[in-house]
Amino acid sequence: MQNKCIDYMEITIEDVDREIIQSIVELIDQLPALPIVVQRILQVIEQENTTTKEIADLISLDPALSARLLSLVNSAYYSCSVSTIQHAVALLGFSEVKNLTIGLKVMETLSAVEFGSLDPDLFWEHSLACGLCARNLAKHVSQVKPDEAFLGGLLHDIGKMVFGAYLEDRWNAVQKRAEAEGHSPLVLENKLIGVAHTTVGKWLARHWKIPVLHQLAIQYHHALPEEAEDLNHQEQKYCAIIYAANILVRCMNLGSSGYSLLRPVPTQILALLVQDDPHVFEESIDKTLCELTEWKKTLGIPDKGTALAEVSGPGPDSPHESPSLLVICPEKNRIPSLQTLLKTLGYRVHTSCFGEKFLPLLAQDKHQAFVIDLRGMMVDTQKLITSLQSARSQSTAPILLLADNNKLVLSPSLEGQNIHCLQGFQPHREALHQWLQTVLPL
Repeated sequence: MQNKCIDYMEITIEDVDREIIQSIVELIDQLPALPIVVQRILQVIEQENTTTKEIADLISLDPALSARLLSLVNSAYYSCSVSTIQHAVALLGFSEVKNLTIGLKVMETLSAVEFGSLDPDLFWEHSLACGLCARNLAKHVSQVKPDEAFLGGLLHDIGKMVFGAYLEDRWNAVQKRAEAEGHSPLVLENKLIGVAHTTVGKWLARHWKIPVLHQLAIQYHHALPEEAEDLNHQEQKYCAIIYAANILVRCMNLGSSGYSLLRPVPTQILALLVQDDPHVFEESIDKTLCELTEWKKTLGIPDKGTALAEVSGPGPDSPHESPSLLVICPEKNRIPSLQTLLKTLGYRVHTSCFGEKFLPLLAQDKHQAFVIDLRGMMVDTQKLITSLQSARSQSTAPILLLADNNKLVLSPSLEGQNIHCLQGFQPHREALHQWLQTVLPL
């Protein structure tokens, strides 16, 4: 008999290994169901005339959930002071309580599962950061509720947990090959496993009877709008928020759910959300960084020292000023912008666009380092070398060039002049941090 959580029509790979797929389905069936309190809360919230007392009474049946919910509501994030579940429900509202309940119980249920090659602490840090970032983005997007976006971001990668726990060898092969060849892991999941983590995550969410909207976020968080034509406009916006949030927190190095090929937020996603207003994304990143530390502390997720979640520049009372960087870039920035990534590391960032004469800026000796963004540009190598040599006659400050993969090779003589190159479609904040710490420690 065909399992209810799987629809083979969702699998489009011709040479799919049906035995592998069936084993995944059986593994999902063996995972513990979400506690009955979650199902009851979902049912009751959808009914008319439901009261805060009814919801509070249901939550109170689960002491662990009650304690976590009160702890969150009393944290700095919500800035409330409550002592009862009923008061918490009244303050947060039914929708927020519903999504927090689902998220907390999913985390609790999966805590009993071995993650295999996935680090559970980094996995949940990434997932939580994605949820917080999605919530912050949703505040600027019509038709999407921030609390719904939070849950979608929190759950978006749960399919990877199934891979890490039960198909560790194949999952490791996907990760190693994707990183070595610069491929998207999603493509290799289909090729080496037979199904992508997005589909497996949807099956798991369906098994747990998580609302359909969040199943869609899990399934389509790597899909462009034209690849999700069966969704209505509101659903496309919702999935696009999770897509963008996932990219932003990966570029910021907030936790990890495995290797990912970093790229900027696609223009199609930007157009669907906020018409590429960079301030929306910069504001969302800043808020996420501030909120993540508090949420991790409240939920007991340890800080493993990889997230750089705190801005590392001198504090407000420091007598020393942060080093100044000049970023030379195209007039229209990619998202997340270099300026945003560098500012979160504690540097003072100034910008000059191509077309402006930047050699005189070097001569002013106002900046301690220069970052030149050449991604997506046709570069005349000889002219570039001439410009860099001229720059060296103006300033000895370190220079970092950003270029698309393998499109720029510097000569040893330039590298010896403190001119470096970072290859890739989208820089990782950790890579920028490491270079700057080497040439310009704060």
